[in-house]
Formats: sequence, C-alpha cells, structure tokens
Amino acid sequence: MRFKSKISYSLAALFVALFIAIIAIYVMMDVRWALKIMIFLPILPSIALVVDIYLHTYYTIEGATLYIKGGVLVNLKIPIRNITAISRSGSWLSSPALSTDRIKISYNKRSSVLISPESTEEFVNMLLTVNPAIAVNI
Repeated sequence: MRFKSKISYSLAALFVALFIAIIAIYVMMDVRWALKIMIFLPILPSIALVVDIYLHTYYTIEGATLYIKGGVLVNLKIPIRNITAISRSGSWLSSPALSTDRIKISYNKRSSVLISPESTEEFVNMLLTVNPAIAVNI
C-alpha cells in the first residue's frame, strides 16, 4: 500500500516564495537577455529537483518490505523485520518527508530515517501487522 507524504504548506510556501523572489530579481535585472538566460539556467535544475521531490515522495509497504521514495535523491528499501522502533520526531534534519510532523523509523542497529506519512496511524498499524515486535512511541 502506498502512503503519500504529509505536506507542511508553510514549508511549501517558503519554497514558492524563494522561487518567486529569484524570478523577480531575474526579471528586474538590467542586463541583456542572453546574460539573463546564462544566469537563470543554473537555477533550473534546483527548481526541477524541488518539484520532483514534492511530486515523488511517498512510502510503500509491499509484503514484508518498506520502500521509501524521496524524489530522485532517496530510494530506500527496508525489510520490516529489521525495524526496531517508531517514534515521533519534530526534527528539521534533511529527510524524505515534506512535513515537520515526522516519525522516526529505527532499523538495523544504528540506522534511522525520518518520514511523514499522511495517515500515520494506518501506516504504523500496517508495519505492526508484519512485525509486532516494533516498539512504538508516538
């Protein structure tokens, strides 16, 4: 089953405002169009990356495996039997989560990932059906 990432609209608004500011500065620059294009071209991959992350961040539980997709940057495959704990986290660390309302998935011995599924309760319950030994603190 696929779970979309929860989205913090304040975080999304921050990115949109940043891009609008960049475009406004670009348009108001008093230089030739050729130079404007040369300045703007390096910005395009950043815009494409952010759009890709917003469109392609989700979590899939398939059989006994949790797949975490965060645009082109994150592609994790975690056996659910290796998950040891799930806890609430408000961390701002970089992660495949589009919201600051996050949960921390601890797996293996010292690995963890922060995610933000839209339906946290349903997501956690599905993981628990596969591995009831997961310690949950949310």
